[in-house]
Amino acid sequence: MEKLRDIVLRAKDTAGSYAKLSERCGNVPTAARLQQMATNGLGAFPDPEVLDGIARGARVRVRDVILAAALDLGMAVDDGDKSPLELRLPSSRDLGVLTTAQVDALATLAWELVNTHKQIASLQAN
Repeated sequence: MEKLRDIVLRAKDTAGSYAKLSERCGNVPTAARLQQMATNGLGAFPDPEVLDGIARGARVRVRDVILAAALDLGMAVDDGDKSPLELRLPSSRDLGVLTTAQVDALATLAWELVNTHKQIASLQAN
């Protein structure tokens, strides 16, 4: 799934410039705002008219723009494929405060619990 900055950059490449993309968007958002989104990402969720404009200018569905904006902000948007455990864990944005070693330790603990459960289930089946 794409982030909003990816959609904006692709649409800018197709349009030729941020100014031309803004025109395709109905001038909402402005060329400067589009460039800011593409280079700095989002600080907050865009207003509906901005989302509509980007969808129009990028020639994609509004739904795709909304999901891309949420993803750009670090929100989990594809919960349909997540396990109950994944839904209870902090988002990747929140995990960013942990060191690589801490993240590895959490992953190792989860795998050890799964493997231990499998071993116990296998022994009980025999």
